[in-house]
Amino acid sequence: SNPEEMTILDLAQRIFRLCDTGREFDWVSVPGFTYDIKRRSPDASKAREVLGFESEVKIDEGLQEVIGWLRNVLRSEAVGAGERA
Repeated sequence: SNPEEMTILDLAQRIFRLCDTGREFDWVSVPGFTYDIKRRSPDASKAREVLGFESEVKIDEGLQEVIGWLRNVLRSEAVGAGERA
């Protein structure tokens, strides 16, 4: 769990920045449902107490790992698709 609270928009902007596309971030907001959760702040203390789990990876570091992994997967799929063509 990340102790830093952030909105989905904040997370999207962070991911976009880490992807380093050279483009400008743009987004569109649509109205939510009346029953949507407006704010969620998970507490990882139970995982810490019961499982002894403590997050060791900072959010940006974890996102960088996922972005790098996904780029590698997409690159290898593109190469594979080129071989089949």
